Amino acid sequence: MTNRYCVYYFGYDADNLFFAYRSEAPISPIVLSTDDTVEIQLLPPGTTTAMRLTLNSFGDNNFPEGTKFANSFITSTRPYGYPCWEAEIAIPLASIGAKVEDGREWGLQMLRNWCNPRETGYWHFPAKPGELGTFIPDALAPAVGVPDFGEYVHWRTSANYTLNFTAFNPSEKQVRVTSEGMAYIASGTAKLDSDLESNTEISKKNIPASMAPDPGKAAYATHLVYNLWPGKINLLKFHFVDANKKMLYQRDMAWDLSKGNNWKDELGVPNLQTAFYPSYDNLLLLNFSRGKQTDITNAVITIRNEKQAVIKTVHVPKNGEFCNNWECRINLTELPEGAYTVTLESTTKSGKTFTCPRTFAVQEFPWQKAQVGLERVIIPPFVPLQVKNGAEVHALQTGYRAGGTLWDMIFAQGENILAAPVELLINGEKFACGRPKVVLQERDRVVIESAGVYENLKVKVIQDYDYDGFCLVTLNFNAADMITIQSLSLDIPLQSKYVSLFNTNLFSNETRALGANPLDVPDRQGTVWSSNDSGKIYGVSLAFDINFQKYFWFGGVYKGFCWLIESGHQHFSHDAEIPAQRLVRNGDKTTFTVDFINKPTTWAKGKNATMEMGFQPTPVKPIAKGFYRTAEHMYEYLAPENAVWAKCIASPVIISPLTATIPTFPNDDKTLQEYIISTIGKTRPAEERVHGWKFNHTKLSNDFQAVLGDFVKRNQDYFDRNGISATAYQTRQSIWWRQTYMKYLGSYMNPALLTCFWPE
Repeated sequence: MTNRYCVYYFGYDADNLFFAYRSEAPISPIVLSTDDTVEIQLLPPGTTTAMRLTLNSFGDNNFPEGTKFANSFITSTRPYGYPCWEAEIAIPLASIGAKVEDGREWGLQMLRNWCNPRETGYWHFPAKPGELGTFIPDALAPAVGVPDFGEYVHWRTSANYTLNFTAFNPSEKQVRVTSEGMAYIASGTAKLDSDLESNTEISKKNIPASMAPDPGKAAYATHLVYNLWPGKINLLKFHFVDANKKMLYQRDMAWDLSKGNNWKDELGVPNLQTAFYPSYDNLLLLNFSRGKQTDITNAVITIRNEKQAVIKTVHVPKNGEFCNNWECRINLTELPEGAYTVTLESTTKSGKTFTCPRTFAVQEFPWQKAQVGLERVIIPPFVPLQVKNGAEVHALQTGYRAGGTLWDMIFAQGENILAAPVELLINGEKFACGRPKVVLQERDRVVIESAGVYENLKVKVIQDYDYDGFCLVTLNFNAADMITIQSLSLDIPLQSKYVSLFNTNLFSNETRALGANPLDVPDRQGTVWSSNDSGKIYGVSLAFDINFQKYFWFGGVYKGFCWLIESGHQHFSHDAEIPAQRLVRNGDKTTFTVDFINKPTTWAKGKNATMEMGFQPTPVKPIAKGFYRTAEHMYEYLAPENAVWAKCIASPVIISPLTATIPTFPNDDKTLQEYIISTIGKTRPAEERVHGWKFNHTKLSNDFQAVLGDFVKRNQDYFDRNGISATAYQTRQSIWWRQTYMKYLGSYMNPALLTCFWPE
């Protein structure tokens, strides 16, 4: 299986061979190149050399005379949501001097060759170079295929993956197609020709998928594969037979999804990113990056309405050369409702032009005028903020005392957890800071400002406190003259006695799950964690050009402190070899350090730079009575005896357990979901509701079968138009037998997080 999506289609009649491809295309600014091709390899009966036929998205091809083809692009394909290139090809049999006869074997291969980076997808993965798959014509045999692999999350292996199958019956009698396929799950490299059947160390699972298409019609089947953990190589052996055990379709597929999606901008073309904020007076945020193009002579951004009338033109400034991360904010307050296009056009010295279009819309929704949630209310158990001595701010269980650049005391449950002040350091030195001043004091909000200076650089520090103890800190820098910055960092030192655990935004909370990272702070002195360590496991953070985590919490079971950041990275300067974030234990002090700059850079006179980040001591409120009492079993972990049964359901399932490929309500019909939710905890005896994992019932009740049957009949046209329905199987396996025991319905997560009653 490739990291990028491709579906192959093949058919024939008396005069032509038909081929079609639907394959993933890049998202702007990356574009398909002439080397992005689809390829057909054909070996007609009686021949010894396969012919190779290719086509690219520009129409270049080497097809025989008389071949017809069509290229098209779709911006968003079901169910994945990304753009696709579609190619359809009809090759006359006469043009290749062949004809299709029942029982005469053809060699066949279909490929998709990608660029950015290079990757080849095979219809038949060859055990050796040049090996072809086999096509044996049979006019009456059902046409079996695997048209779709359902939906999965690109950056992470899914725990339940949908395999969809189809069988078309060209005969005049009903036929039955049965699967004898197997899924093999193992560590290491899966070999398509290995003897897996005799390997007792490999997990083997049947792939049940029976279909009985009526004459001239298609039938569908769905199978859900579970336990596909990162790092596990899976081998799927599809094998479909008819009632006489005649082989209809056979295919082996090696499968490792842990690599994730795989697109790179190898050309490094100029790019425009946009964000539109209607709640902020129609604020439009523009971000320009030149990529690898250093010889750009002109870059213009144009905003047009639906009639292509120019609303505004913005010229990207050039200071010596175009900067690689330029931002601009535009207020479009009087813009009427409608769709708009924002287009970047950049030109190089050689005259090459790059275009990058983006879109946004101005639309007024009924809820925009609603006043719900705008009241300044302090939600219990939180209490009004208290300000003491002009520098201390206290919430329910947390607090801060302003001092230095930021704070010299942080309070959690009444105790100062700092080992030293939280400091912003430049070139290893502190800013000279004035006294903090309270500029706003309200029941639910307090704002404190202070100022600091280092040589030619000034910084204004704004601390904005919310009633739950969260503090938004804004750092506004201004260079009065040119200044070279060797380093700019933030130090947060906690007392070591409070630090035994840590977490980042890319560390899974599922500490009981197979392969989850340990969250214990290693018991040693010196550097116990760095962001470069995270990068080796998880890859580069999406928002930054190095391994940089946007969230970090460290502390213990009862007290801790978190830091997070979302903006300002355009002012960072990092050496990829130096960890930008570190957790260092030094005796009684454990310090989290964030480097905003660790690669020397020069700020010009008049440069303004803003960085915004958040801080939060923990815990913010007392633990509620009965907290951590709900649970559900997961794999080998059974729900604790004294926990309250709950069911965690993944969002695509709760939205629609009916169609694995269409996560929506068929014809906006919600009756089946409403029925399921209305029966929560009411259809099984109390003993089974508490210990439902012991019973594992999968039989549908008569009432539910009736509701389900009516639902399918009522929406059959929708299923026929849009794809395969996984109604009966997925509803039974993913919801029905579990939800009938539970008292609560929750969003999907590891249920081990919900309870404190695990034996350990």
